[in-house]
Amino acid sequence: EALLSIVTEFLNTTYHISLLECAQAYSKMCRDILVEQIKFAKTGHYAACRLADVKPHVYDSEENMSKYMYGLALSIFLWPNHLKMYEFFITALSENHPIENYLEVGPGHGLFILQALKRWPAAHFTAVDISPTSAKISNAFMQHCFPQKTVDFYIQDINEFNAGHYDFITMGEVLEHVEDPMHVLNNIRKLLKPGGRCFISTCANLPVADHIYLFHNTTDMRDHITQAGFYIVRDIALEAPSIAAVGQYADKVGINYAAIVRRCDD
Repeated sequence: EALLSIVTEFLNTTYHISLLECAQAYSKMCRDILVEQIKFAKTGHYAACRLADVKPHVYDSEENMSKYMYGLALSIFLWPNHLKMYEFFITALSENHPIENYLEVGPGHGLFILQALKRWPAAHFTAVDISPTSAKISNAFMQHCFPQKTVDFYIQDINEFNAGHYDFITMGEVLEHVEDPMHVLNNIRKLLKPGGRCFISTCANLPVADHIYLFHNTTDMRDHITQAGFYIVRDIALEAPSIAAVGQYADKVGINYAAIVRRCDD
């Protein structure tokens, strides 16, 4: 409840967005997802499969991306699986040793990096996001909550990012948005220091307009991570509410997945 108050107060004071407008953005996001779920139940695949198909009207659109971020921020509080993965992330932070360098890929609404800032206020923080609007919102949120702290933001594709090495990397809900998750995971492994930890979350069979890589099940997601040279310290897989596919696609169950991983050569 306190965190929700911080989010709504930030949106109201910084962007003059009321709680009602946030709720409207959330409602639109849910309707859009429902449309994609209906398509997926009939076809068994996501509507888009290339970044170029979604980037112009999603990541490069300030209007669309802003509303998406407002709605997505509320999902932490309204979707049980998102809340469970958020709590899983917070537990991982509490168990990890103090760090010097933290990287977040796709900070989105900023709620994950906020918890990391609370945990390691003296660390150096870096964030990478392909969307200028998402980066702007999450950076403003950090400044609102930690005005004395600077986070280095890069507007860049994570496949092209190679600045620095990090003790802890957070990459939440990114892999389903890229064409080649293995390439991203390999790059993340290069950025992670020996002995470091990484939080990764993604999903299987959960269509959204900008989801382009289709993971088929929990095994598929785990295999990508381990084949990229990571050891899974622990993970969670949560069945997600969705429109049930029928016939030949009946086995496509929606799954939210999150893992804490380390490099296999540690």
